[in-house]
Amino acid sequence: MDAEFKSKWVAELRSGKYKQTKHYLRTQNGYCCLGVACDTHDPSEWQDPIPGFNGFPYGGDCFSIPSYTRKLYNISEKLCNQLIEMNDKGKTFEEIAAYIEGQA
Repeated sequence: MDAEFKSKWVAELRSGKYKQTKHYLRTQNGYCCLGVACDTHDPSEWQDPIPGFNGFPYGGDCFSIPSYTRKLYNISEKLCNQLIEMNDKGKTFEEIAAYIEGQA
């Protein structure tokens, strides 16, 4: 994973400025850990919420980091899936940040 991006992402997860939510990158109530990564990459890429749907799309996706962003920072799909599971099972942003720090 790109070391500079990882450092920024971990810092944002620990910043306290993001309220944590589950199941979507971003909702009216907050962000999942991958949503924080998207916001760290480029907050201008968020799209308006789909009517009747709880999530805000980012690069056309509501559930995971878009593939072009993953490729840019060398973030594996496997890691994204692990982080989704951690986030949705109640791990805190601090716990997730510590896990990300341990990844190559």
